[in-house]
Amino acid sequence: MRKVCSALLLVLAVTVGAADARAQAPIADPGAFRPLTVGSDLTFPPFAFRQPDGKIAGFSVDVAWEIAKRLGRPGVDVIETPVANLFPGLNAKRYEFIAAPIVVTAERAQQMLFTEPYMSTAYGTLLHIDEPDLTSLDGLKGKSLAVARGGQADAWVTENVGRLGFEPQRFERVADAIQAVVDRKSVAGIMDLPVALQTMKQVKLVKTGPSILTGRVIAFAFRHDDVAFRNRVELIVEDMKRDGQLAGIYQAWFGAKPVEGSTMLTVDNANFGAAGFTGHGPK
Repeated sequence: MRKVCSALLLVLAVTVGAADARAQAPIADPGAFRPLTVGSDLTFPPFAFRQPDGKIAGFSVDVAWEIAKRLGRPGVDVIETPVANLFPGLNAKRYEFIAAPIVVTAERAQQMLFTEPYMSTAYGTLLHIDEPDLTSLDGLKGKSLAVARGGQADAWVTENVGRLGFEPQRFERVADAIQAVVDRKSVAGIMDLPVALQTMKQVKLVKTGPSILTGRVIAFAFRHDDVAFRNRVELIVEDMKRDGQLAGIYQAWFGAKPVEGSTMLTVDNANFGAAGFTGHGPK
């Protein structure tokens, strides 16, 4: 009888010890077996928005669903959050990460933990459908280029007008610059690439020309204390780059392939995080 009791105590000790070890081990997916929760502003199509039937859709939403699938999660809960409240909501643990087009900056990297970038920002050009195709920016020499006054695209125009020799035409709103192209008052227009691609899908009188990478990148944002889960999601994003799933979702929403040289097409095999920013380090 004593031998049986001793054996039972030994088994119990081993079992409890194993349970303690599991409890102390880092958990790479703290929300396993429940929907992935992400924060996003739903007023920014085609990244995230509500369709007329109330369904939440968009590029960022579809990417979040694919990540959830590869995590083994049963779905995604999108927590609608205005842009100004996305970072406080993340730190308050209302959601696990931000699934919105957040541009990585040094200031933001102090507040949040970024993944490897999954998208590069770019400017797009638009032309009237009857204009000759524009195959390079050199083709803008001597031609009018519409741009919204005061934005980052306008800064690019100011920096490059001397080198490329186009004639800037400035408007108060992006919509006015687009209309100038439609009315053929401007040969071309320049704006954020997502706006150009959406316009091409909705306005049959325009087509796109060359795209220009800005040097800025977009990544998913996590809390600084959530390193293990950030790393796991980043590895999934890298797999989505390798197998073409990320580019496929992009093309489905934007109607074009990712810009050549975009971080959507490159993988950092050596490090986690966004290069040059806090949170970047070896794997």
